[in-house]
Amino acid sequence: LFGQRGKDPDGVILSNFILSNGISDNLIINDFLPTICKTRILAQRQQLMRIDEEIIFDNSKEQIDELYYSILKKIDKSNVVILSDYSKGVLTGNIVELIIQTCTQKNIPVFVDPKWQSWSRFRNATCLTPNLHELEKYLNKKIITDEEIVAAGNELLQALNMRWLLVTLGKDGLCLVSREVQGEFMKSR
Repeated sequence: LFGQRGKDPDGVILSNFILSNGISDNLIINDFLPTICKTRILAQRQQLMRIDEEIIFDNSKEQIDELYYSILKKIDKSNVVILSDYSKGVLTGNIVELIIQTCTQKNIPVFVDPKWQSWSRFRNATCLTPNLHELEKYLNKKIITDEEIVAAGNELLQALNMRWLLVTLGKDGLCLVSREVQGEFMKSR
């Protein structure tokens, strides 16, 4: 697991949690930002609200380089790479493109959960996993039918040169679109 945390008590809790679950802690410690913390307020097992404590800004070139070189040291031991940071400022600059390029050269699949504004930076990744709303927003059109989901998926596959697109459909399940599969729907029961 790679990423960034603050030099604060929440960051220590996060690192301890990661390590206690048998995951190596490769988090870069940022002296200037607090660790992102989300507090859920529950009543009778139902979430009423969530309080997010976060400061978001793009990493410096030095921080991007530090993270990239840290990833490079371990990438050969990876079977797959998953990129996801919900636009919190870690995967900024050209680090996404560098990771995808490195993985492509080493034949390591890259799966991306796209929370960023521009998806062009994910070109050549193996699989993109947007939800339906994100896909509509990216293509700037309303998608209603299964056929429209498949058509939108094919449009995105071509535009970004990907192997698969896995669209999450909330309570309605998933849709896998690939060059080999023209829309395989896995519906929720």
